[in-house]
Amino acid sequence: MSAIASQHEGTDRAAQSGRRVPRANRGAWTIALLLVTLALTVAARGDSVLPGDVAVTRQIQRPDSTIVGYLADLGNAAGSATVSIPLSIVLVAALWLRRCPVEAAVVAGVTVLRPANTLLKSLFDSPRPTNDLVHVEAPVSGWGFPSGHAMGITLLCGSIIWVALRLLPPGWLRRGIVAGAATFILLTGFGRIYVGAHWPSDVLGGYLWGTIAIVAVATTVERLVAPLPAGETSAGGTADGDPAANSGSS
Repeated sequence: MSAIASQHEGTDRAAQSGRRVPRANRGAWTIALLLVTLALTVAARGDSVLPGDVAVTRQIQRPDSTIVGYLADLGNAAGSATVSIPLSIVLVAALWLRRCPVEAAVVAGVTVLRPANTLLKSLFDSPRPTNDLVHVEAPVSGWGFPSGHAMGITLLCGSIIWVALRLLPPGWLRRGIVAGAATFILLTGFGRIYVGAHWPSDVLGGYLWGTIAIVAVATTVERLVAPLPAGETSAGGTADGDPAANSGSS
């Protein structure tokens, strides 16, 4: 039994080593992410098509084969609300049953934010591709930026990546889960562009807004739900009541 306990402790330490990014670095990356997202959003707002959108879309639509069409269909299905939301609910339930409340709360939080994509689209009024510029397989109503499929798959698979990095020790399983989730994120973006449902900038916007949602929810939940480090109280002192830790030398 002691050997098993030691093995579990080693796994916990390995997983913990990959959990946290220094706060200063995390804050800098968050600010950079927010600035890039806002810049793209401002550029995409309105009736004009961003430079490069037409050329990139035509290049992506150039391949014409059964396999490419199948991959596009798979990506489009994975990013749909009818697939990603039920999968998110299953993930939340599994994490809760495994007694991982912080991770379950984060996945639940980002899932609840998915309908916010409709609000974002109504604010930015960015049109979808049209047949006079690129091939549109099936016209889709509504605004284009940010892509709902791209944002939805980012919320699902991005949270899966976050959970894997927190709970799993470094190794082939964690790498496989991260690679698989990232593949589906890219595949959904490819599918939306391939069928002419979105411009590349719409897809990138979905990725960015989805990532911002994950960062915001994870940061909030970690501060509200995550337990304090061992020996630390909510007031910032130590459990043994050492006054030096609370009030300094005075």
